[in-house]
Amino acid sequence: MSRQWTPEQRHCIDARGGTVLVSAAAGSGKTTVLVERVIRRITDEQHPVDADRLLVVTFTKAAAAEMKQRLGKALAEQMAAHPHDRRLQRQQMLLPRAHISTVHSFCSALLRENFHLLDISPQFKVAEDADVRTMQQEALAEVMEAAYEARDPAFLALAELLSGGRDDRKLTEAVLRLYTFIQSHPFPNDWLQAQEALYATNAPIANTTWGQTVRRYVSGTLHHGVAMLRKWLPPMPDRCSPIASSWKYWLTILIPRTTGMTPSICWSSSPSTGWAACASIRTSCSKSG
Repeated sequence: MSRQWTPEQRHCIDARGGTVLVSAAAGSGKTTVLVERVIRRITDEQHPVDADRLLVVTFTKAAAAEMKQRLGKALAEQMAAHPHDRRLQRQQMLLPRAHISTVHSFCSALLRENFHLLDISPQFKVAEDADVRTMQQEALAEVMEAAYEARDPAFLALAELLSGGRDDRKLTEAVLRLYTFIQSHPFPNDWLQAQEALYATNAPIANTTWGQTVRRYVSGTLHHGVAMLRKWLPPMPDRCSPIASSWKYWLTILIPRTTGMTPSICWSSSPSTGWAACASIRTSCSKSG
């Protein structure tokens, strides 16, 4: 019984003559769709493609092995249905030579095939994560030592800010975290320069990206506090109405000035059911009464 494909999956499988970008959630069948697309490409009667002419790259070795296994199984099913099809027999023979591997493995193979053009040793190897971390730390130590010797005021101010005067461990950790983060961008240096340019502005701090972020945080904090006060504190007695009026005034002024937003607070006009401002008000009332 053949599988029933959704219209979107069928489009991904049958699309030809251009680039296809598929974005889907985990477990939605991306690998199954890709296997079916590959099978149909190598069994296409009009424009067939040999299995060893395809390039399929994955992020992990396990994913690459799974892809090969699924393709082998799908080809075996095709062979069972068409045992005398010589083209299928040929594709089954070519499948072990197909370029189905991780990105690192494919790049390594490409470099080894062309090492003489790049003037590198063919005996190179892909560094393990532990080796990479060691080399990063060694390189960073050399750079920071040179910066300390140069006594660049900006660098020394940064070191003082992050290190707290004891050691520069926090500074090195911050640099490594930033380096790791920007590697997720296709053009890390361009992205870093764009972020740096955000600081080069004469606009009021409230209008900058950073100021707007702070305002949103303060706004959320204040509104959360108001909601909690209204939920948990009981109504105030009559003798606390002056304190309630004072808190009403300051919160009404404070929130718009710090966040640029008007709070949606319902103030009670009745002194006997005045708004319960905070625990300190309750303490003050209890002491006075």
